[in-house]
Amino acid sequence: MKFFTPEISWHGRDPLYSVDLQPIDGNIQRLATCGMDINIMIWKVDLNSNDLARISYLSTLSRHSKTVNVVRFSPDGKLLASGGDDSLIMLWQLTTHEPANPAFDCDGVIPSESWTVVKCLRSHLEDVYDVGWSKDGSQLLSGSVDNVAILWDVKKGVKLHIFSSHRSYVQGVGFDPLSRYLVTFSCDRSMKVYQNVDYKLLHDVRKISLGGKEFKIFHDDSMKSFFRRLSYSPDGQLLVVPSGIIEITSNTSDNQANTIINTTYLFSRRDLSKPLLHFPVPHSCKATLAVRFCPIIFKLRDFNKMFVILLPHRFVFAVATENSILIYDTQQPTPMFSVSNVHYDILSDLTWSSDGRLLIASSVDGYCTLIRFLDGDLGEVISSNITPEQFCVAESMEIVQNDQVGF
Repeated sequence: MKFFTPEISWHGRDPLYSVDLQPIDGNIQRLATCGMDINIMIWKVDLNSNDLARISYLSTLSRHSKTVNVVRFSPDGKLLASGGDDSLIMLWQLTTHEPANPAFDCDGVIPSESWTVVKCLRSHLEDVYDVGWSKDGSQLLSGSVDNVAILWDVKKGVKLHIFSSHRSYVQGVGFDPLSRYLVTFSCDRSMKVYQNVDYKLLHDVRKISLGGKEFKIFHDDSMKSFFRRLSYSPDGQLLVVPSGIIEITSNTSDNQANTIINTTYLFSRRDLSKPLLHFPVPHSCKATLAVRFCPIIFKLRDFNKMFVILLPHRFVFAVATENSILIYDTQQPTPMFSVSNVHYDILSDLTWSSDGRLLIASSVDGYCTLIRFLDGDLGEVISSNITPEQFCVAESMEIVQNDQVGF
């Protein structure tokens, strides 16, 4: 594993809020970035370079009138969804690799490709913080400062349903790869799970019961981030959720003291009403803000240790804390790799390349860190061309064996 933080003015000196790599194969990748300015930037990432990766500018997308908070490519890579403080969600499409009438952008650089808005989704009343695509790209789920999440029909450009049960900002959304469940996550300290048929609320996750007591499991709105970005595993079997806390009560001679441990929760598809287990962060790390699963599925490793999760394969996922990038797998409760204290401000988003060789993290300090994995770093690959149904484990299957991190 190698990492570096290139000295690129991604958006001038403005904070970066989101990054996403287009889901395409090959050594040439397309990266979308956005932040406090009103532009979306498209970049070419060349993995053929002798460097860890060579970055070059492709295009500037300018239609939002305020800060852009999130960018996400559709699963087939043909559309790019963006959401901003102007309450709009825009769907962009690459029109040509050579602009018909090339003109200098605001930095005096000629773009080499053109993008156009093919749909503009209007219904949110305030800032849009997160969006998530369905596996087939036909639907989009969005979350906003107006306390609601909206499910959209992408082709028609109309809303299918408004989810309005949160009491504060919706900072993260998740779309089940099997399209059965929709997940919303808010700074009201709750995660809600809905059915993607009748839109019925199935679970309102706020607390866990331990030793006859109830404990809240998520940070409140004092956490230093606009976003709480969760992620499903490629097969839809697991859901990993950031911004978790564990409260430990210790008795002293004078009174009781509560200690807060930052953690990341893992939920099983068979029971999304409560976390299955958690991944506590190292002591030097702060609150977890975003999670992203690697799209590749790996073979199990020969471990003498007891497996954390009993699956016939292994997943890898990245967690962004305020000050660290942690890479976990589903065979152990501790990180495989960690990169800490390389940014001057908190992290904001994560994205993987389709082949799992590259992980990019964005930061509010205006820079990105690129992590390049060499062959074998993450394990032996099973497949990169899978459907969720091919690897989905039966929902009734018991998948936890290690009670040290389970509930």
